Amino acid sequence: MRESVLDLSLDPSQGIAVFIAQTADSNPLNATWVPATGLFSGGDPQHRDQADLLRYGQLGAHTAARAALALGLSDTIPAGAVPADTLPVKGGPAIVHAYQASATEIILTIQHDAGTDLVVPLQAVNGVGFALMDGGSVAVPGPIITATAASRIDATHIAVTLSQAPTNPAAQCLFYYPYGSTQIGRGDAVTDNFSTIEQPPGWTIGADLGGSFAANMPLQATAYGLPLATTPT
Repeated sequence: MRESVLDLSLDPSQGIAVFIAQTADSNPLNATWVPATGLFSGGDPQHRDQADLLRYGQLGAHTAARAALALGLSDTIPAGAVPADTLPVKGGPAIVHAYQASATEIILTIQHDAGTDLVVPLQAVNGVGFALMDGGSVAVPGPIITATAASRIDATHIAVTLSQAPTNPAAQCLFYYPYGSTQIGRGDAVTDNFSTIEQPPGWTIGADLGGSFAANMPLQATAYGLPLATTPT
């Protein structure tokens, strides 16, 4: 599904803008959730919690607004008036490189959207959501190796520890965040630090619409798996 959405959005004739780049960082409808730990249980896994549906709209407001501006749908604000480097464009940071540093350690390189640093909160430190396909393909998936830990190295790198070493060469392994229908859980995704970035006067969304709009942006989901590299960036 993620691959199909990305492919459609890359076709200019479709006029599609993806405004929620990560939806796995959510809870099932009516699940029990502990905010202090990020753990959830129960609920209806086929539907999302109402709080998360509201949060999607808040996180996606930036990208949706840019799409509307590009279509000339604003009242008075031209698209060119939007700050180019302090407001989200893609809906959050993205993984652009996955380097196999050792048998079980993967170093991820992150490209920021509007943030400048990385936050690894709650269950993210336990590697929730990170996974490696050990050989195989989308059509014929190989074994999925989950992660047991993740930690911030610096502002653009994260170290992920796998539960076991893959058996296939790096080039035949695909890295995902997350794989398939895996649910990360609300508050458990790696994020940027967007909520702490000072905005130009008149462009502070939290001041205009409420503090819940001034949230850190989650690490985007991988549409296609990233082949492991044997050299770092």
